[in-house]
Amino acid sequence: MRFLTGTIVRLLSGGVLGAIAAGIITGDEVYAIVLAVGLPIVFTVGTIIVATRSTRKRKGFTRPGQVPGINATVVGQSVQEPAAPVLNPSAGVLLNGEPVATAATTPATASAGRPLGLRLLSLLTIAAGAALALIPAYGIIGWMAEDAAAGRPFDGRDMRYGLHQQEAFDAIVAVMGDTQVTSISFYDSYLAVTAPTTPGARTVDRFEWRSGRAARVGPDYSQPADIREELFDAGAMDMGVVARVVRQSLDDADLEGVEGIYPSIRRFAGEPPEISVTITNAYFTASYDYTLEGELIQRGGSAFD
Repeated sequence: MRFLTGTIVRLLSGGVLGAIAAGIITGDEVYAIVLAVGLPIVFTVGTIIVATRSTRKRKGFTRPGQVPGINATVVGQSVQEPAAPVLNPSAGVLLNGEPVATAATTPATASAGRPLGLRLLSLLTIAAGAALALIPAYGIIGWMAEDAAAGRPFDGRDMRYGLHQQEAFDAIVAVMGDTQVTSISFYDSYLAVTAPTTPGARTVDRFEWRSGRAARVGPDYSQPADIREELFDAGAMDMGVVARVVRQSLDDADLEGVEGIYPSIRRFAGEPPEISVTITNAYFTASYDYTLEGELIQRGGSAFD
C-alpha cells in the first residue's frame, strides 16, 4: 500500500512539473487550472504520507508494555529504581538499563539510504508523470526544434510572419470539417478563422488555433447579410505566403517603432479574396493588398503621403 501511494504521489508530482513546463511553452491557461487542482492534492497527500511515516517511526522506539515518559510506582508492584545514567557509554554498556548501540555495534544498514534501484525508480516515475502532462505540448515542442534548426528560435511560432501558419490552419480545418471560410486573421500567438457554423449554413462561427490547440469559439461577432458574397475556399492556398508578404511589407514600409501588424484574408462584395496587411506605428499607417499568390495589388496609407 505504501509503495502504491508513493508511486501515485510521484506521478502527480511529475505531472505538476510537466504542467509548469507545458504552461511556459504553450501559454495555455488550461495548465494553470491543472496546477490549481494538482498542487493542493500533491501537497495534501504528501503531508499525510510524511505524517504517517513519522508516526510509525516513533512507535518503533517504544517497548511493548511501556508508557513513554512515565517512571512511577504502579499500585501493588514495586518499581526498581533506574540505573544511574552512564555518560559517554561504550559498546556493551547499559544506559538506564538499556543496551547502547554505538558506531561499532550498529549494523551498516541502519544509516544507509534508500537503495539505488528505488531512487532510480522514483526518478523514472516522476519523469513519466511529467511526460504525460507534456503530451498536449508535444506539437509545440516539435515546432520549437524546427524553429531552432531554421535559425528562428524566437519568432518562428509567430502566426503573422513565422513558419507554422499552414499547420495551424490545417488544425482548424480538422475542427470545421470544411475549407470554406469568410475570413482568416493572423495574430502573434494565434490564428482566427470565420466560417459557416456547419458546411452550407448561412450563419458563421469563429474558430481559433491557440496554444497548440484548435477549437470552435462560438458565434462570430457579426453575421453576414449574404454569406455567398464573402465565402471562399482556402483549401488550396499556401498559408506560408502570408508570412512572406508580411515580411516584404515590413521591409517596404520601413516604419520605426512598429506597434501593430495586422494580416488577414478576406473577400469583399463577390470579388476574389485578397491578402491584406496593415502596419502601424505611433504616427503612420501602411496598408498593402496582395493576391493569394503574393502579388502586390496596391499599397496606401499615411506612410506614403
